[in-house]
Amino acid sequence: MVVSIKIFLLAAIFVASGGSLFLETFRRQRVLVTTAALVALLSSFYLGRSIYADLVRDAKDQVIAESNTPSPPQEHLTSDQEFQRGLAFLEGVGVSKDYNEAATLIGKAAQRGHVEAQSHLGVMYARGLGLPQNYRAARQWMETAAEGGSPIAQKNLGAMYKSGEGVTKNLFEALKWYRLAAEQGEPIAQVPLGMMYHIGEGISKNDAQAVKWFRRAAEQGDAEGQFQYGYMLSTGFGVERDVNKALEWYLKAANQGNDHAQFNVGQAYLAGRGVVQDNAQAISWYRRSAAQGNPLAMKQLSRLETE
Repeated sequence: MVVSIKIFLLAAIFVASGGSLFLETFRRQRVLVTTAALVALLSSFYLGRSIYADLVRDAKDQVIAESNTPSPPQEHLTSDQEFQRGLAFLEGVGVSKDYNEAATLIGKAAQRGHVEAQSHLGVMYARGLGLPQNYRAARQWMETAAEGGSPIAQKNLGAMYKSGEGVTKNLFEALKWYRLAAEQGEPIAQVPLGMMYHIGEGISKNDAQAVKWFRRAAEQGDAEGQFQYGYMLSTGFGVERDVNKALEWYLKAANQGNDHAQFNVGQAYLAGRGVVQDNAQAISWYRRSAAQGNPLAMKQLSRLETE
């Protein structure tokens, strides 16, 4: 009877205090804890710290925020906070993926002039993510972001005009937007710009310009830029031919998983070009390339393995 009274009194104190003695730790970690979870914690308190650890682990999906300050109400979010929350829903970071919620939040930020949100909204319209696919709206939002200085939007516009996807194909416009992004240091624009110069697509062929843009992308660690720059060095297009330097760049790209570079490293080992001839190394690189579906590597691999 005495024990029951003590338990009753402890429970009364717990309720009267709002569970503050137990909730403080959870407040610090900004975790929402259900009443049922608190009852389980209270009843299991003397079973050891493992119950506490299990409760925290089970509550991770209910984390409100990582900062030490309370999250503002949604109607008071800044445009950047709206954009960041939208990205979380778009990418499934800390929450379940929800393209509709992402489109709502990113759309609000875009309407308020957030350039990155405008760029993302354009892509979402182009891909039909959380919104009906609408290339006209995609182009309009990308242009707004591109004119606001977004290199990603500029690159995306360049790609749209080059391919004619959702817009009338226009190589002059493609070059214009690719160049703007490339001049801001965006490697994924530098490579296609270099390729247009190399092929002479929409502009007079100019391998020196192609080398310039491939090299800039390569020096930033872009695998495709490294491969293309290596190719120019190996052939002598627009630059003095240097097979040793070419192999160095091929290896950098190959180690990042570029299948074309992996194939070319295999070719170098097979021919002993820039390295000691080594069939085993050639086969190893062909296998890596073939595993990614490279048809030339598959053909070489088949030939070598049947000899």
